[in-house]
Amino acid sequence: MTPDDRSPIRDEAVFREQLNRLLLRAHMGGITVSGGWPCENTDGNPSWDVEIFRLKRTRVDGISAANEEREVESEQAVDEREVDDE
Repeated sequence: MTPDDRSPIRDEAVFREQLNRLLLRAHMGGITVSGGWPCENTDGNPSWDVEIFRLKRTRVDGISAANEEREVESEQAVDEREVDDE
């Protein structure tokens, strides 16, 4: 991690761009980028559980659009886990 990696991101567009780049780099490196990814912080900052779904692309009237189909095993994929951030 470089010192710049620890500076706060204050713009959603920048966050989205950096997240997209990270996912693409992982995909290019052979990582299956889907499923649940716990992101735990032990330094007093919040922890998250991130779920990633690969979108299938379709073309509608010449326009590329993300299809709502997600690669999940069940249509009723509901995460019932409770996370206690105490």
